Amino acid sequence: MPRQLVLDLHHAVDRRRRVLVSAPFVTAASRWWRLSNSQLSRDAFISLRCCTLRALSPVDLPQSQTRLAAEDEWLEIMGDELHMTREAFFASLLEIVDACLPPLSDEDACAAALDALFAAVTTSAPRRWQSAADVSFVEIAPEPPASAP
Repeated sequence: MPRQLVLDLHHAVDRRRRVLVSAPFVTAASRWWRLSNSQLSRDAFISLRCCTLRALSPVDLPQSQTRLAAEDEWLEIMGDELHMTREAFFASLLEIVDACLPPLSDEDACAAALDALFAAVTTSAPRRWQSAADVSFVEIAPEPPASAP
């Protein structure tokens, strides 16, 4: 493997570790965890993932497609387990925001994206998860910086 690729990979892994334990990201991810009653069953994860997929897709995905993707993700992360751990859930949330943000975004950008997504998939009063059918597309990627004149 070329040396630069190895260095880039190590940098990405180190950044991921930093984000997962950073105060901004942990605060944002903890909001999700608390609303899940500090445990996340397979069915609850699949329902929640269907909401996030719908929120992040600018096209209307069929429910069967989002459910299949969510089920596949559960199997990949948790296998036959009945409940997801907090650590696995936080890592899955980072995967979501990493897919929507510029490469190697910092902790604050990841937390802000997670907060925006949380607002899109929950109701405000009382705070609860929306059904996937009620979720609308939300753009969570930051605008690129304006070019200097």
